[in-house]
Amino acid sequence: MQLEWKTCPIASVQTVQETVEENPFDLEIQLPEWAPDLRHCLQCTVTPQIRAVNITADRANAEGIGVLRLLYCAEDGTPAVTEQTFPIRRSVPLPADAAQPQVRVGAETDYVNCRASGQRKAVANGVVSIRFTVTQKRETNILTDTAQPQICTQTAKMDVLHATAQTVRTFAMSEVVELGGQDPTIGGIVYSGAYMRTDSVRAVQDKLLVKGEAVTRIIYTSPQLPGEFASFTHTMPVSQVIEAPGVSEGDLLDVSADVVSARNVPKSDGNGDDRLLEIALQIQVTVRCFALTPLQVIEDAYSTAEMFQGTYTEMRFLTAAERWQDTVSVKTTLDLSGTGMQSVLFCTCGAVRQAIRTREDMLEVQCTAAVDVIGKDSEGEPVRAEKTLEFVCRRPLSGSSADVLCVPTVCITDCSVSILPDGTAQLQAEGFTDGMVYTVSDVRLLTEGIGVPLPEGQEQAAMTIYFADAAEPVWEIAKKYRTTVDAIRAENGLTEPVLGEKRMLVIPTAISI
Repeated sequence: MQLEWKTCPIASVQTVQETVEENPFDLEIQLPEWAPDLRHCLQCTVTPQIRAVNITADRANAEGIGVLRLLYCAEDGTPAVTEQTFPIRRSVPLPADAAQPQVRVGAETDYVNCRASGQRKAVANGVVSIRFTVTQKRETNILTDTAQPQICTQTAKMDVLHATAQTVRTFAMSEVVELGGQDPTIGGIVYSGAYMRTDSVRAVQDKLLVKGEAVTRIIYTSPQLPGEFASFTHTMPVSQVIEAPGVSEGDLLDVSADVVSARNVPKSDGNGDDRLLEIALQIQVTVRCFALTPLQVIEDAYSTAEMFQGTYTEMRFLTAAERWQDTVSVKTTLDLSGTGMQSVLFCTCGAVRQAIRTREDMLEVQCTAAVDVIGKDSEGEPVRAEKTLEFVCRRPLSGSSADVLCVPTVCITDCSVSILPDGTAQLQAEGFTDGMVYTVSDVRLLTEGIGVPLPEGQEQAAMTIYFADAAEPVWEIAKKYRTTVDAIRAENGLTEPVLGEKRMLVIPTAISI
């Protein structure tokens, strides 16, 4: 017999698909006419930039470019740089059952190899990976109670995070800025990096106001500094309204922002000098919003009038969240022996790869990043060293270490290397962590229940004698005999849910078994 249940809808944001598509490249690099001849390659980097993401009926499509920068040693022993771009284009099918999916796209360079093939040419090959993460807001009706008197339920009350909104939005920012008065003019850009840091997020009906700052940093050569490098950093304030249908004031807000494309183009000022820089950024904002909602779940159920068939499942609920926003400061020693490096010109730190683990009352994020160091040897010629930076970010936990979920952003914003008098090299890096730490609860609950008629010959007994064990729950006894907990308590003068000792119980109005 079908039973009527009271339900409460709870929505969650689920990752329904995560796909990585490789975009291999094989390039021939021809130096421009004005560039000096190439003696050997020093450093080759590829920065993937996603400039457009669109969703068709059944596919997600991403397009962009890869920016390859080759830093090389010229015939006269000085460093020089050239740049080349190539297209990135990948597409993945969407899950057939995905309704209004949101697609987040990220890209990173897996590897790049480069070698000189002549005085004016080089060849490069490698792979860029495009990661498509498809999420969807899904609603589940949770059984909370029943009005049918023959059904007994064991319930638990909890507060859960009910997803009110989820969206992925991309917006563009651009600005032409002038170098500082003491900065040399721009020759060629060797390194370009950008990141966004969110300071505050405020919700109004169906919209979010996101404030923060987008920071761009370049390292470049200059005709005024032969054989040397200069750097320039610019900060753009961000104040952006993001459409987030379903969000309300008072919701818990999980918002992350990533720079997915950064274009930096030197431009001439009124005097014809390259002292202007056009900065064009595309920022991808991922939004997840929650309302803290009281919920009652049914952990167990049975019928006093008939057989009961229940379906149970283990379900994970988010029950609380805190923002983890902290600074990162790393100081470590680098082994530069064997490189011949006597002085440092500049260093860069790549994207941070991370692994999450918990230890007792501590959340730990183990981080790894590649560090490139460009310097000079004893002859004054440029040399390169590539090293690995490893560090750990920690955060105390207020609850059990097994009951948290966290995928924070860890970003290195600046790094420097200095060679000490004893010949060792010291790396100092600064950055930040930003993300949400969720408390999770795994609950076994009833998802479906039906009544089944009793077998013939099974009759209702007016009273049964039962010899119970110590620590036996009264609920389990009532369920076994298909009577009620209140009836057993009243008949035997019980007040606690669990028996303290062995004893005989009188089970009223029980079904004979």
